[in-house]
Amino acid sequence: MAACGLPELPGGHEPGLRLLPKGPSAGPVPQGQGIEEPGQARIKAARQHAKVTDRRRDFHHKASTQIIRDSQAVYVEDLAVSGLGRTRLAKSVRDAGWSAFLGMLEYKAVGHGRTFAKADRAFPSSQVCSACGFRDGPKPLHVRERTCGECGTVHGRNCRRTGQRAQACTGKRAQL
Repeated sequence: MAACGLPELPGGHEPGLRLLPKGPSAGPVPQGQGIEEPGQARIKAARQHAKVTDRRRDFHHKASTQIIRDSQAVYVEDLAVSGLGRTRLAKSVRDAGWSAFLGMLEYKAVGHGRTFAKADRAFPSSQVCSACGFRDGPKPLHVRERTCGECGTVHGRNCRRTGQRAQACTGKRAQL
């Protein structure tokens, strides 16, 4: 079982987007930008956005294909992406394209005959020991590693959650 992190995709194109005028109301174009009409600014911005979209989609396809090929079963948390999009992490959530990525994982799992399941978002995966099932209560996000008070097993936060997601989806205790 492994956790997969998504890269910051727009990195190479985003600075160019920041420099582009935002449209006709943006005022005069800085000298040397080479844009003479507001319509050209929109076209240039649209091209930059298309590049970012293409890079994100390419990564999603490659990562989802790799995950499906390497795994017999894929368990994910049913995230409230629209709710996360209204937090201070909104830009990161939107840039990652989680909903599209999960959709690709799901249809590729079905196509390759793999098991795909979503764990309930209310399941307390970071509070329950994946070895013995002891629930030790909520923890702040800065706590990345925890020792179980019952059996003494040391868990990394992401690894524990991965095992707990599998348990929530299958009803069986996962072996890490």
